[in-house]
Amino acid sequence: MQRVCARVARCSHSGEVLRRRGADVWYFSVVQTTRKKSGTRPKCALRVLILEDDIELATAMRDVLSDEGWSVVVCAHLSEARAELAAERSQVLVLDLTLSDAFGADFLEELRARPDAPRVVIVSGFPLADLIAERHGVELVKKPFESEQLVNAVRRVTRKQGGMRRAR
Repeated sequence: MQRVCARVARCSHSGEVLRRRGADVWYFSVVQTTRKKSGTRPKCALRVLILEDDIELATAMRDVLSDEGWSVVVCAHLSEARAELAAERSQVLVLDLTLSDAFGADFLEELRARPDAPRVVIVSGFPLADLIAERHGVELVKKPFESEQLVNAVRRVTRKQGGMRRAR
């Protein structure tokens, strides 16, 4: 666990804060140092939760999304993501379908019941990912992908009205 912590800490760039929550939750946020002349704080950044068990990929996605000025939380396990969603409101969930401890599509079903469910971007190389994304009415970024594809998918879901599509 310490090795992963050291690797992730080295990947962060200046202007970021690294905090540890639980065993596998890494919270990164861009520190906003500029203020308006009136002394008010800048508006809160978009909050993105990444649920990805590949820490190197999760770190790369975190870097890309935090470079956009968004607050990013990385979870490696479904139980940690559930706890994070219960504790803090995330507007967007970036979800891998094939996690080490669960299948992401089952979590999508669980999210449907929540009135405050975040908008979802599936990031997966799973062969049926396109069908799952279509069924749930969420964005899909197929692995491997370019960073622009991820950023554009997150922007698209934040512009959409409403949440996840209800079951048919």
